[in-house]
Amino acid sequence: MSSTYKYILFDADNTLFDFDKASELAFFALMKDFSFEVTEEDFQQYKVINAGVWEALEKGEISIKKVKSERFRRFNEWKGEKADPIEMNARYLEHLASDVFFEP
Repeated sequence: MSSTYKYILFDADNTLFDFDKASELAFFALMKDFSFEVTEEDFQQYKVINAGVWEALEKGEISIKKVKSERFRRFNEWKGEKADPIEMNARYLEHLASDVFFEP
């Protein structure tokens, strides 16, 4: 009997990989890149902002392209910073891809 599966999908985030750990390290590395002084509270606020932006995507209120810059635009607004959110997103994704942590 042969399989007729064309694709097999894996949900990698927090199943195969510890996305939360990688995301936190990427956030703090990004903030260092931009010389932002941040605290754990800032990271917690970023997570709230990020979750809200992804929720807006799920509701069809914004596009995936907008998600990528909007999370950092909103964070910068909250923090009082003026960095380019598109550049921030690109650097964040670079940091995110550079450290992989496997789940047990």
